[in-house]
Amino acid sequence: MLYRPLGKTGINLSVLGFGTLRLPEHKNVKHRVDPDLSIKLIRHAFELGINIIDTGYNYCGMDGEKIVGHALRGWRHEVYLSSKSPSHLIKKPGDFTKYLKEQLHRMSLDHIDIYHLDGVNYQSVQEIEEKTGWLEEAQKAKEEGLIRFISFYANGTPDDIKQLVNMGIFSAVLCSYNMLDRLNEEAMEYAAKNGLGVIVTNPLGGGAMAELPDKFREQMDIKIRNNIELGLRFVLANPDVSCMLSGMSCIEKLEENIFYAGNPTPISGGDMIKIERVINRLQKMADLYCTECRNCLPCPREVNIPYIFKLYKYLRVYELEEFVQEAYRELEVNPWIPGKNALACYDCGLCEKKCPQEIKIRSQLKEAHKTLSTSRRKKLS
Repeated sequence: MLYRPLGKTGINLSVLGFGTLRLPEHKNVKHRVDPDLSIKLIRHAFELGINIIDTGYNYCGMDGEKIVGHALRGWRHEVYLSSKSPSHLIKKPGDFTKYLKEQLHRMSLDHIDIYHLDGVNYQSVQEIEEKTGWLEEAQKAKEEGLIRFISFYANGTPDDIKQLVNMGIFSAVLCSYNMLDRLNEEAMEYAAKNGLGVIVTNPLGGGAMAELPDKFREQMDIKIRNNIELGLRFVLANPDVSCMLSGMSCIEKLEENIFYAGNPTPISGGDMIKIERVINRLQKMADLYCTECRNCLPCPREVNIPYIFKLYKYLRVYELEEFVQEAYRELEVNPWIPGKNALACYDCGLCEKKCPQEIKIRSQLKEAHKTLSTSRRKKLS
């Protein structure tokens, strides 16, 4: 396993971290996590050199933190724990501390190493601060040893990330980044230059890399065995990345990811040029649909326009038909994906007035819904 420093914190993290949003489920009980199997898998990851595990307040039906806490027994001094403050529940003074202590009690631990303000942008951090004073509570919790490092899980624009970095209170940033979604790349560089550690989520695009047609990799003409290796090693080729978190729900995926992430030979400069050439060509095509600037938001009907257009261009540019159709079905169902699907649009046109690309958003939303909601997948018997 390879290790990198987490900014100026003084700690080194394994380049591959264990994300626990989805843990192994019972074979005969759908959507029910198997604690014994999960603990066995997590501890095997520790044995193979992974030294950071990430969880969250309501992961795995509120069982995630309890399972992680149990898995850490006997490993606590060798593994760093990352978890998240449930920002959506912080409504009044004292809530930040209340939920933090609840999480620690649930895990039977006395501190969390890296504690992220979950799913925030600069505006939401300020709004919650005005109502609750949660940043002062976070600093106090750090002074008391309940938290070692304060971080934030970015859910906004790259400019939001830069503004949060400039506040000077964070030691790290957690954000999405992968070969198909490089939106945060410049902001990550900015964070790293300012001494923050950069932890990446979705290094395989939530599974999109696994389904990417082989022809795109073949166009790169490089010696990479498959899309999983390509996706992981591409992320690690970025020197600003301290660690990438991957959800690994079985031994096979765990060992495969460790094998590729642990390759000590970086992608050569020549191969990166070939990769960049293909990616940049595809990105130019993707930007014709939407650059995800988010200027179209907020939508009065809560339509998640950037997410829908992201799926639409994944289909049109990267040919990820089954992946995007499955992802679109999760809108309004999956609590981790905010907003509504394109059917909620009622043609007010406010989004089009704010779009710097002058995209005909309303008509494209109709086309996207028609395309993304049409499934050619066979029903499982």
